[in-house]
Amino acid sequence: MSDDSQLLYAADVVTGISALRTADATPVWTLPSGINGVVGPNEFYALSDRNGTTILQRTNSAGEIAWRFTATGAKSVVRAPNGTLYVSGGYLWAINENGGLVWRMELQDSYPGMPELSADGKTLYLVSTTHVFAVDTEKVRLRWRVDNPCRSLFPECRPRPLADGKVAIESVEPDKTEPQTLRTGLQYQLRVLDAQGKTLWARDDRSTTEYVVPPAASLLVLRTNFGLEFVDASGKAGRKEPGRWGSLGVTRQPGVFFACSLDGLTGFASDGRQELNIGNDKLEGTMCSGVSDGRGDLLFLESRDIYDRYSLWSVRFP
Repeated sequence: MSDDSQLLYAADVVTGISALRTADATPVWTLPSGINGVVGPNEFYALSDRNGTTILQRTNSAGEIAWRFTATGAKSVVRAPNGTLYVSGGYLWAINENGGLVWRMELQDSYPGMPELSADGKTLYLVSTTHVFAVDTEKVRLRWRVDNPCRSLFPECRPRPLADGKVAIESVEPDKTEPQTLRTGLQYQLRVLDAQGKTLWARDDRSTTEYVVPPAASLLVLRTNFGLEFVDASGKAGRKEPGRWGSLGVTRQPGVFFACSLDGLTGFASDGRQELNIGNDKLEGTMCSGVSDGRGDLLFLESRDIYDRYSLWSVRFP
């Protein structure tokens, strides 16, 4: 979503990246080779593939390209509050808003990706198929590297920074309890690491644990077979919210997370109070499937019907 809420950016494996008018979903510009990107104040920074070479480009709301930066092997990009862009791939690049290289680092691992910044922007977390990294963005050095197997870079392995300097991470590897010649299952472990990369607590499971970390909070909210479970940074279980919940999500709303269910969308504060309720009757019978950011108190809710047709709704957060 653009800062003025006039454009919604959408990525698709077939059509690439598109900028759509929020008023009527009319395409303003498209980047067919687009992979993913990040929003700036008045522009969009997109990664795209040009004849086998990955390019980062800055595009304004009209689709005009201000600059291009070659970032071979790049997989993902994240933007810091000061405007610095961190691009991960063959190297880790720091790029300023004018397309200039600030610094480049080699992490000596196979194409780490899924970068996430700490709450203060001073630490950048990345994962590879074997490790999770913490990089000091000011001193341009590796803080620590910890073993963290992540088969095929599953999205479940994305780092989730907590407000107090800790980070949550999940690992995925073949189930070692099975005979080596018959290993077909996977083994998952969710854990929280402190600022030095030391494991504070861990939870093993035979399936992935869907969870979110509300912005500006130091807790995890886990979706289980019995409902939602609130767990603090030390691993202590707190409040439970029973029910059959679906996908979880966060936006920029501090201390708030969102959960879909058969009844609609619910927004929760980190102490469990319900801040928002939108029933399926207001979605014309479609089912809530996710939420994303708009500007200020504006949210965008995605829903789908029984024929897997998707709709997008604009919502004002209280």
